[in-house]
Amino acid sequence: MTVPQLKAHYGVGENTITRWRKLTGIVRMGPVVRALPEDFARLANYKTRGDLAKHYAVSADTVTRWRRAAGLPRFPVTSAVHFRGPGLSTALTRGRRDETLAGRAVDHLRRYGPVYRCREDGEPDFAGRFWNRGGHVLTDDDVIQRARRLGFDPDDWKRLASEPSAAPLTTTKGL
Repeated sequence: MTVPQLKAHYGVGENTITRWRKLTGIVRMGPVVRALPEDFARLANYKTRGDLAKHYAVSADTVTRWRRAAGLPRFPVTSAVHFRGPGLSTALTRGRRDETLAGRAVDHLRRYGPVYRCREDGEPDFAGRFWNRGGHVLTDDDVIQRARRLGFDPDDWKRLASEPSAAPLTTTKGL
């Protein structure tokens, strides 16, 4: 039991709990390490780290530890634009997707951090010809090269579709 639980259970203060620990030989009470919940892997597929922390009443660090223990990949970084620039509100960018090779590479890079369209001087511009990633202004070719270094494969879908043993994507249970 934790100290707050002991205080509530016995109706005593923290000093009394400390005195009892010393009398019984318990030198230090270790941190409470919560076990990985059974339904965590299922919920982690569609809830954010904050939502999971709130759901299980734990810290965000505990959720990250559980995610590692379950062998799940790290939480993706949201691709929403988190700043208010001229002409770049989240309402404008929501629902639009750039299906060019560079756009698909940018989608891959957004797993690791924010990437957005900009002008040559780095200022945000929804219709810009350049990309800003981590304060660096990049061309389409630069974006594709960086994404490839981080595992982006533009032809991955072709190999997946051509595999004869690939099972059709169906869901057996609704979430």
